[in-house]
Amino acid sequence: METAQKNTNDSFLSLKHTAKIFNVSVEDLLEWNDNNILKPIITQSGEVGYTKEQIQKFLSLQNIVLKNKPSNSPTSVSAESFAKEQNHR
Repeated sequence: METAQKNTNDSFLSLKHTAKIFNVSVEDLLEWNDNNILKPIITQSGEVGYTKEQIQKFLSLQNIVLKNKPSNSPTSVSAESFAKEQNHR
């Protein structure tokens, strides 16, 4: 995990908030961290989370992968819906 960083509210997303975005559990995110799927940030206060930029990049990659799946496969969060949700916060 990365070294402690300052939690800037405009760019930091908590585990709970990120789990809600991806519609997964916090435990799933922690497993993704362990498997190097996402790389969390630990704030100076010890809070674990991600930057908005990390999540946007992940969603962009996810969308590329989903475009190559058959049309009857389940879909997930899009980068566009993530950006819209962030603009309404």
